Amino acid sequence: MLGLLKKKRCQKCYNERGSRTCPRTNRQIGWECCNRFRADEKCPQSCDYTPKKFADTAFPACKSDSLAEFRDYCKNYMGFWINKPHGEFEDQSPLQVSQNDPQRLIKWLSSYTFPSGFPLGYLLDLLKLDIKLDEGGQNDPESVACNFLDKIITLDWQDLSALSVNNNADPSLQDRYQQTLASIKRLKELTHYQVLACGISEDQNNAFVHFELNYKYDWTLILSPRDKAWRVRQNLNGNPQVFYNQNAIYSSIADALGKGDEAAAWTLIEEVKSTYPDSADLMYYYGVHSQMVKNLDRAKVYFFNAIALDCNWHTPYRLLANIYMSESNYPEARYWLELLSQIALDEPELINNIGTCYAAEGNITEAKKTWQALLKSHPGYLLAKQNLDKLP
Repeated sequence: MLGLLKKKRCQKCYNERGSRTCPRTNRQIGWECCNRFRADEKCPQSCDYTPKKFADTAFPACKSDSLAEFRDYCKNYMGFWINKPHGEFEDQSPLQVSQNDPQRLIKWLSSYTFPSGFPLGYLLDLLKLDIKLDEGGQNDPESVACNFLDKIITLDWQDLSALSVNNNADPSLQDRYQQTLASIKRLKELTHYQVLACGISEDQNNAFVHFELNYKYDWTLILSPRDKAWRVRQNLNGNPQVFYNQNAIYSSIADALGKGDEAAAWTLIEEVKSTYPDSADLMYYYGVHSQMVKNLDRAKVYFFNAIALDCNWHTPYRLLANIYMSESNYPEARYWLELLSQIALDEPELINNIGTCYAAEGNITEAKKTWQALLKSHPGYLLAKQNLDKLP
């Protein structure tokens, strides 16, 4: 894994990034070249990346840093395997058996359980077995992340929201999310990527996919499960380590803002904005800083950006609505409060504020309905009763 953080090129193809030392060549090579070597089963057992055979598996197991590497190895190995004589088939090759007795080969393959991500469809095609697999859409983090970058390469910015955690149906939020991604220099210039590594946290709540973009730049996508599917949560301009650094950075920014040191806060934010180009946290801190220097118009933009980049984070909605309420722009304030109410279910203070906006707009009927409904669900909520008593 540490080898992936270096940027030396493969000393065999000089194309991909070198990630490991090959004992057969005594050179630093990338995983694609490694797969071409180890597929022939001639690598020494002393190498960690040499495939290992087990009695209960049809194909060797191999160490891989990503699903892309594993699939590529399998495909390379299959090219050798289908033409090799096999003791199970009286020294016929699997390809010969598929032509002479396909049902026998299918029965043999069916006796094994293949690991997740195994390119079984590719193997069946090589063997010319006419079996259609219902593989469905790939929902592993790596496939979702690659699909995300594929959409960027083809300039399908409008499709990104559906692959991210920010799939709020509000069109203005979707537009801003797409605009933000389209403004990131590394992504605007993207023409090629290679997966370097992928990992999932022990609690299964986070995953990272580490890429090299355009044969040069480290880039990492952070994903989280949402609605039973992996979704992109954040882009990082760097390797996975920058993900673990950000909490300390945000803590320093919050500390500076808490002390009223707006200059220090601004400097800290500006230093890391290119590393965390779609960070809702940074947009939030920009917004808080803007409030501190009394620039409410700028604060509204940044809180809006924070919502677009994390549409499930409650705080930016509240702060944006509060600004509009302070400006007596009650329809706009109510818009953001109602949008928040779709994810912050059954919060009395939020519903009460929606009623307040209706009343301030002169819509007494809707204000009364809102507060009456609130009292029905929360009979002890005193503010709603007091607001109702004030109505004519």
